[in-house]
Amino acid sequence: MKIIKPILSLFICLNALAQPYYRENGNTRHSFAQTVFGIETQVSLGGSSKFVNEKGEVESFNLNPQLTPRVYIAGTHFWGHTEFYFSIPLPPIQVNENNGTYYKTNVSDIFGAKIFPWAIKRNKLRPFVGTTLAAISFKQYKNKNEGMGVNYTKTKVPLLAGVNYCTGKYFVEASVTYDYNNQLNYFISPTIKSKIHTPQLYFNLTLKRWFETTISAEKAYRNGETKKRFEKLKKEKKLSSWFIGIGPSSAFFAKSSPEIKDSKPYLDKPYSTNVFAEAVAGYYYQPLETHFVTVFRANKTKHEGYGTKHTYLRKALTLEAHTRVFDFHGFVPYLGICGSYEWLNFKEEEINSEIYNKKTEMLKPGIVFGWDILPDKLQSFTLRTNLRYFPNLSMRGKSGKNIYFDQLEFNFIQLVFYPQRMKNFR
Repeated sequence: MKIIKPILSLFICLNALAQPYYRENGNTRHSFAQTVFGIETQVSLGGSSKFVNEKGEVESFNLNPQLTPRVYIAGTHFWGHTEFYFSIPLPPIQVNENNGTYYKTNVSDIFGAKIFPWAIKRNKLRPFVGTTLAAISFKQYKNKNEGMGVNYTKTKVPLLAGVNYCTGKYFVEASVTYDYNNQLNYFISPTIKSKIHTPQLYFNLTLKRWFETTISAEKAYRNGETKKRFEKLKKEKKLSSWFIGIGPSSAFFAKSSPEIKDSKPYLDKPYSTNVFAEAVAGYYYQPLETHFVTVFRANKTKHEGYGTKHTYLRKALTLEAHTRVFDFHGFVPYLGICGSYEWLNFKEEEINSEIYNKKTEMLKPGIVFGWDILPDKLQSFTLRTNLRYFPNLSMRGKSGKNIYFDQLEFNFIQLVFYPQRMKNFR
């Protein structure tokens, strides 16, 4: 629940920046995208699981509906025809129980896309279809002891459909998510792996607030003032700039670890890290349209079950260079390379007793891809999204086999500030 306060504070601070959802001058660069924050309730339906009864027999039971609140962060693009989003599930309103077996499920939409055949418009009902890269998690345990159950997560690509209604500065949405392949292979005990089914339908009700922060610069862009200023600053060589940035990030484990799979198969490959802050600083060199970036982040992952807990700690200081690929109405993808100094730490504990602790440091190459939302090239701040990956990031375990820290890092929204531009562009 600690994540709620900073998100609500950001929501309130940005409230004053919002304007009515419209495109007064048609489909322009400055109306290409908007930032969206919201809250969502999700109800799951269907599904079944199994448990081992007192006689050692495996029994089945049906899952009850579950109500889960979620934090919703998104951006509308292509003038209201597309929304890219992700959602963070909060603790469910209730934990269900069946004959002493407690269970819960949740869905984290890592990266979703909604397509609106008719663009979002004020006071209009707009249908949409879409899909999402979703992390669907399930956990069950006995006697209210969560440490004696495993949280298992699997990446799915469910389908979704719904309707959106825009009223002033808000969107109200109702939608349904359909998981057409809802089977999981789950350890119902340390030695018994069984096929279960997570819920197949999820009903979502979402209230969202949208924010437009660049439309005020459109007049200068349309009358040519921005272009004149750009050319003047280019001749004076004042378009390059230092920058700083920060944003929430997450990372997803890409590989199973042979060391864990052989010794504790029910703890094989944790799914993702906790949400963590990513801080950046660097220099933008305008003649090459290239950013040279220093990035620092630290993440921690705990994976436990049946009396054993694994902790993965990673810190990384990365240098990267990325170049813009093209510019489509302010949607500017980039691609680059990076090198990272890594601090890795893996710990294994049983019943609060540490039995293994391994640390290592290394240099590792990687790749970075992302995009900026850039209505014009004189902005003092931009919104950035990036993905970063370092292949075969690992250490040796106690048996000599690999423990992988391979993580696909995903920074959905990062605020990047160019302080020199505020001085040079006055």
